[in-house]
Amino acid sequence: VIAASYDKTVRAWDLETGKLLWKVRYDTFIVSCKFSPDGKYVVSGFDVDHGICIMDAENITTVSVIKDHHTRSITSCCFDPDSQRVASVSLDRCIKIWDVTSQATLLTITKAHSNAISNCCFTFSGHFLCTSSWDKNLKIWNVHTGEFRNRGACVTLMQGHEGSVSSCHFARDSSFLISGGFDRTVAIWDVAEGYQKLSLKGHNDWVMDVAISNNKKWILSASKDRTMRLWNIEEIDQIPLVIKYKKAMGLKVKQEKKEAYLKLKQG
Repeated sequence: VIAASYDKTVRAWDLETGKLLWKVRYDTFIVSCKFSPDGKYVVSGFDVDHGICIMDAENITTVSVIKDHHTRSITSCCFDPDSQRVASVSLDRCIKIWDVTSQATLLTITKAHSNAISNCCFTFSGHFLCTSSWDKNLKIWNVHTGEFRNRGACVTLMQGHEGSVSSCHFARDSSFLISGGFDRTVAIWDVAEGYQKLSLKGHNDWVMDVAISNNKKWILSASKDRTMRLWNIEEIDQIPLVIKYKKAMGLKVKQEKKEAYLKLKQG
């Protein structure tokens, strides 16, 4: 698992042993970090430089850096399922998708929300992108056209959080979406119908990031209350804290390791 922090570092831990594998320090705050789906790279988003860095996860070396990618601080960035494109969102309310190899910008959507965009995630098909915002909404976009994914009306997921939405993540089959918010809850959404199915409560502060296991049984959430919590959504239960007293900004788990870890916790 990797985490970005206000101490200007990105760190990686072994899930089975809890051992710190590596730590990379930058000259600015790192506000987002994600593994590529193939596990080869890590993308990090910068606060002050408004840029993105891609790092080789095996050799712990920098592959490319793009500065001033946005006009204001980047809040989140992520790879598409093929590890060929990176999406980034920012306080400037803009969505950008760029090619990893050529570093060319493929798509720019300005004023995508009425307030800062906090997070983004691709569907596993790579055709759609969800964005969460301080305007309390989530939106699902067709990344090929820049339009809302729709069937006659735009898909804007509302009335799920009482405050800013800080994070979002699709289930592997895109049947549902989860989000975390300033209201300390994790929301589960029915993507097809656009309504909230369930709200998970337990954190004592802002839920900053969320993730789902491939088998759709488990949700992992990271909060400003300095805890990470693992939820069994089949039994609608929270099992004991995974990591506590770490001021984490975000989280991402390599899926092949994640499944082993979740089975270990289950057993």
